[in-house]
Amino acid sequence: MQEQLQKRVYDLLKYKNNNPAEKVVMNFGTMTDFTWDKMYIIGSYSSGLEANKKLGFRWSNKDGLLTTDFQNLFVFVTGQRVVQVVNYTGFLDLQGRSYFTSTNSKFEVLEQDNDRMNKLIHFLDE
Repeated sequence: MQEQLQKRVYDLLKYKNNNPAEKVVMNFGTMTDFTWDKMYIIGSYSSGLEANKKLGFRWSNKDGLLTTDFQNLFVFVTGQRVVQVVNYTGFLDLQGRSYFTSTNSKFEVLEQDNDRMNKLIHFLDE
């Protein structure tokens, strides 16, 4: 299950890179085939303690949970349980959001910048 979602994310990023003029949207509300309440994004260089604080429960005891630039984890949670984690390397603009739900988890994929990194921009449902 985790590999399937990870592959979907990768495939959409690859598609955008091969079709830069086309609008590409990642909608985690429709991309996921499992139940989740909230999706948190744990950013670069976050520790396990920082991740636990953001999630509101103990999940990780790693000191260096994420150790490289632009590395992010999309952490899907039901209640106080992590049900899925997806890796994403690239830029994010979360527009001040601390978490997302299945009804407000759409991201537009922008083309690669000079560092060959994708950028996901969150936009609110209309």
